[in-house]
Amino acid sequence: MYSRILVPLDGSSLSERAIKPALEIAQRRQATLILCRSHEPTVIPPAARGFVDQKELHKTERDEIEAYLKKRLPTEYDKCEAVVLAGSAAEAVLSYAEENEIELIVLTTHGGSGFGRWLLGSVAERICRHSPCPVLSIGQKTLKKLEQMLVKT
Repeated sequence: MYSRILVPLDGSSLSERAIKPALEIAQRRQATLILCRSHEPTVIPPAARGFVDQKELHKTERDEIEAYLKKRLPTEYDKCEAVVLAGSAAEAVLSYAEENEIELIVLTTHGGSGFGRWLLGSVAERICRHSPCPVLSIGQKTLKKLEQMLVKT
């Protein structure tokens, strides 16, 4: 159980805090830890297309995301991968999880509530609701306690 663990990142320090608990699970299970981030190419307005090489811009964006992910790969564990996904975050993560037999998704949540959450929705919430596998969704308060426990062990 849990031979492939996925950690979706969005570039925030909060999302990156899911790496440590996911790594702990991966090491205990001898599982592959996969860090991912989605890439939605920048839309170039028609008037600017003659001045900007769209393919080069999109390649640069993907390269930057790949470099970001590689910098966050845990060096103390050799069963880690970095994957750049294409498309909107929730849909890209869900598709990847289904197509690649992911057995656990570990992510952090902002803990938003109320009208703003209802109006805007949440990537984490969509992943939790529609995931083909279990999701370990860690809120900010729980995350602090979890990090303290991991430091002690």
